[in-house]
Amino acid sequence: MYRRHGHGLNKTAFALFIKPGRLHGWNLEFDKNLKAYEKPCNQRKKTKVTADMVRTIVEAANAWKKKKSRIVLKEFTRHLIKEHDIVLSKKTVSNILVANDLRKPKTRKKRPKFYQSLCQIVPNGLLSMDGSVFTVFLGDEVYKFNVESAVDVFSNLCTAFSVSNTETSGEVLKVLEEHRKKWGSPLGMLSDHGSANLSDDVSAWLKKYDVEPVPAGPGNPEGNGTIEGAFGWLKRTIGEIRIDMSSKKTIAKSVLETIIGAYIKMQSRLPSGAQLSRISSMGTPINQKTRESEKERLRHYLKSKEKSNDSPKLKILCDMVRHLKMKPDLKVVKRAEKSIINYDIEAIYESEARFVKAVSKKAQRLNLAYFFGILKRIQQERDDHVYKEYCRKKYHHARMLENERLEQERLENEKPPDIKLVIDMLIKSITIKHRSVSDFAMRRVVEWTNELKKTVKYTGPLRKKFMDIIAELKDVSLDQKLEIQRQIEILLPV
Repeated sequence: MYRRHGHGLNKTAFALFIKPGRLHGWNLEFDKNLKAYEKPCNQRKKTKVTADMVRTIVEAANAWKKKKSRIVLKEFTRHLIKEHDIVLSKKTVSNILVANDLRKPKTRKKRPKFYQSLCQIVPNGLLSMDGSVFTVFLGDEVYKFNVESAVDVFSNLCTAFSVSNTETSGEVLKVLEEHRKKWGSPLGMLSDHGSANLSDDVSAWLKKYDVEPVPAGPGNPEGNGTIEGAFGWLKRTIGEIRIDMSSKKTIAKSVLETIIGAYIKMQSRLPSGAQLSRISSMGTPINQKTRESEKERLRHYLKSKEKSNDSPKLKILCDMVRHLKMKPDLKVVKRAEKSIINYDIEAIYESEARFVKAVSKKAQRLNLAYFFGILKRIQQERDDHVYKEYCRKKYHHARMLENERLEQERLENEKPPDIKLVIDMLIKSITIKHRSVSDFAMRRVVEWTNELKKTVKYTGPLRKKFMDIIAELKDVSLDQKLEIQRQIEILLPV
């Protein structure tokens, strides 16, 4: 593995299409002989979060913020395990911190992004320009070159390139001029904010041939991805260029191996094809039942893709476009319809109001990209608020204490009444003169006695306990004591 060699690890991660952080994590699990380290089995047990536990976490978090000002969740979770013996997942700890206003709520809900296409309708409409560093190894010597290249966004065709020591405005002009001689002037040039692309010479050339400069970045959410993607696949395909300089024959062999290696990698990406030829596959007989089944599947697929024009979210969008007399491109409208159905209707209403207000102040804001920027921010705020309320409802310390108190009261109320409580209520039913109160007390005596009967198998021992307590009563007369005994005999017959 690439221990302590960050550059090599990054290159390996790029080739394997995985994140460098993940590869670094795997790397730490092996020693220099590629033998896996032994790990203790610490399977996390499910732990019930209590109010005392939340109080401890809140106090620990406040003390942590005084020392380090910022809570790193992974590090803080380890601190809780080590110092306070609280074993919880990072997600649970995060929820507790959010609930008690010690961490800012942040939700991540994937929604289709809204973006406006850049001149991809016609070929030679938008030219993507960028440079990238390539390394060539000649024996032990290392040479680095900058490759400046131009790619047509519509056709994805590399139209011109130039190899130089560094990225300069001269190389950019060289590539632009080569493209113009082959294909004519493009409508626009998409590039990053590098000094070579923004130089006076390049600006003069663009003005001379009426080419619009299009900056990559916030103005174009797709960025300069066309040319960057082309460079990425090129580097993956050719790999490192190493030439053995020991003799003329080895030089020729190295060049041949490089070319054949690139060809094999490109050829391996082509479809292998079926065993039958395409015309033979087309003529393969299919029975009627299979055809009907496939037709039904196709109908089901098309039905699932249908959009209802009666959708209130689409209606808001259409009404807003019509009311503000916007004239967006058809592709922009379709993308907007696909994006807006994934947002809450309350967020759309609020965004519409803010958008109209913003446009009234500045007319240049009248476009769907600005509207969706507002909508995305409002929806994020709503999602964060819902998440915070969820955390507060579940883990807020004061609320947890109140919930525990209510739960304790509920358990106390659900406990079956004891014998003394039943006798006290029976005394009230006999001694109180008011009939409605006496009847109510007697109903409770019957109800509680029936609950006590459910807790025992035989009523004999229960009846004996009642009689023993009644015999020791001192604050009632003999007649009242006899009446109480008579009522118990009725409720608990032998």
